[in-house]
Amino acid sequence: MDMLELIRQILRNMTLDKHTLYVLSPASIGDFLICGGLCHALLRKKHKQTCVLIVTEKYANSGLNFVGVKEVRYIPRMLMELIQKYIMATREFETENFIYGHFHWGDNPAWNKKLPFINRYKENVFGLPLDTEFIPPLVDELQDYQKQRLHANYTLDKARTVILAPYANSLANLDGVFWNTLASELIGKGYVLYINVANSSEKVLPGTAPIVTTFPELLYIAEKVNCFIGLRSGIFDLLALTNAKLLYVINQIEHWHYDLNLNYNHANSRAFYFADFDRASMQAFMQQNNLSSIDDVIFNGCIRGRDIAFDTDSLLEKILSAVN
Repeated sequence: MDMLELIRQILRNMTLDKHTLYVLSPASIGDFLICGGLCHALLRKKHKQTCVLIVTEKYANSGLNFVGVKEVRYIPRMLMELIQKYIMATREFETENFIYGHFHWGDNPAWNKKLPFINRYKENVFGLPLDTEFIPPLVDELQDYQKQRLHANYTLDKARTVILAPYANSLANLDGVFWNTLASELIGKGYVLYINVANSSEKVLPGTAPIVTTFPELLYIAEKVNCFIGLRSGIFDLLALTNAKLLYVINQIEHWHYDLNLNYNHANSRAFYFADFDRASMQAFMQQNNLSSIDDVIFNGCIRGRDIAFDTDSLLEKILSAVN
């Protein structure tokens, strides 16, 4: 038996119940949330009674569940990667019993570039109408002792506490000098800084302390701090389910589809675009239109010129001015 046939048998054995829809979500926390939040609509599309959402074991004990999902099942990362390779090789993205919950890389195009991220999922991953409702997850309620521990371990101050999230898997990280400078400036202004670190490769910045929480704990503290600042990542999808103040960097204008306000109507968020790679085209645009500044220009119908920075000094200044 060759490898593809072996994985096919494993996948079939994982998705046997004909009354259940199995949704495979192989990617990050943001993708996990979107897949789960659309499962209710997938049940109607596939005429199934209930759903099993299959994710990697890193999300075990996530404290999240979803409408229409009877079970969130966790499998090893290596097994998920093998299943992904099988699906990409066979192009078997959907059967009667399962749906692959990620973009169909290798298709041209893999997504509709005119749509924000969640709508790309609806159209290009699941074939759902664009007006399909995204339903936020059901979150495990924290017990009093858990809340007390959070307040004992961290300074949760609405005026002074800032949480940094400088690491992401989906976007190229900014250099450490930028984040170190930002942290130093904020500390100098009297802010208490924590940094979200997920693994040993993510370093704690000088003057900051690590913050490690479950998803329900993070949602609990989200509105008890001044703001979150970071590189746009899946953790911001989770935070967008709250009213927390979110300041985040999108590193290239072409990634506008990640804007939280477009995807979650999260009005208490602000995207800053680090347009170092777009500098030449933007300067050409300014020359063609006789503009000395782009601050009042709107690009792609959603990007405000005043939120675009062509260098890290300008980006730093814009972010610092937004913290209050």
